[in-house]
Amino acid sequence: MDAGEYEQLRMLFNDYAKSFFGDDNYINANLQLKLDHTYRVFDEMRYLADRLKLSQPNKMIALTTALLHDIGRFPQFVRYKTYNDCRSINHCKLGANELLRLKVLDAFPEQERRYILAAVKYHGAVDLPADLSGETLLHCRLIRDADKIDIYHVVLTCYAEYLKDPQHFQLELDFPDTPGYSPELLESLSQGQPLLYSRLKTLNDLKLMQLGWVFNINFTAALERIQQRGYLKQLADYLPDVPELKQFCCMVFDYVDRRIAEGENS
Repeated sequence: MDAGEYEQLRMLFNDYAKSFFGDDNYINANLQLKLDHTYRVFDEMRYLADRLKLSQPNKMIALTTALLHDIGRFPQFVRYKTYNDCRSINHCKLGANELLRLKVLDAFPEQERRYILAAVKYHGAVDLPADLSGETLLHCRLIRDADKIDIYHVVLTCYAEYLKDPQHFQLELDFPDTPGYSPELLESLSQGQPLLYSRLKTLNDLKLMQLGWVFNINFTAALERIQQRGYLKQLADYLPDVPELKQFCCMVFDYVDRRIAEGENS
C-alpha cells in the first residue's frame, strides 16, 4: 500500500464513520471518541512498527489494521447505544463482517486480507486462539498492544472529565461509580488471570482490569510507551486508598519495570 492507496482507504473509513453521525449529541460524542481513538491507534502502530523494525509489507498491513480495527464500533453504538459487547454484539466480529460486506480489502492480496481480518476479528478477545501462528499471530498481537496503549489515554481522559462535571458527562461509563470493588476480581488479577468484562460490577473493577492489562501486553516497546506516559500511575490514583489495592498497583509497577529491564520481545 503506497501513500495514495492509504489516503484513499483513510477517506473511505472516515466517510463510513461519519455516516453514523446525526442529531443526537450523546451518540455523536461517543462516535467521535472512537473516531479520534482510531487515528491515535494508527500513530501508536506506526511507533510499534518502527521500534520492532517491521518489513515494509508488514508495516503497511499493521497500519491498515490499525485504521480499520474498530470499524464495528460505529454500527454497534448507533444500534445498541452501548460499547459493551456483552450487552450488544461482538464489535470485533461485526467489524470483520463489515469489511467483507463493504469489500474494503478487495485490492489487497488474499494472504494480506486474511492477516487483517484475523487481527480485526480477535483484537478485543480475552485470549487469542491457540492455533494462530506466523504473520497472523504477529498482526493480532500488534493491534492488541497498539489499541491498549491508546485506550489508557481514552479512559484517563474520561475519568478526569467525569470527575470535573459528572452531571454533564456525555460519554458512556457503563458501570456504577460506587466506593467499593470486588475482592474476588482482585484475587484473579493478582494471579495474572485475564478478566471477562461480564464479571465486572463497579467502575473500580473496570479500573483494576485496565491495570491488569499489562500482564497481557505482548511487546516491551508497548510497555515502555505506557510507562513513559505515566498511564499506570495515573490510573492507580483513581482507585480507593486501601492497602490491598496499593499492593496490587505495586505488583503491576514491578512487573512492568522487570519486563522493560529484561527487554523481552522488543
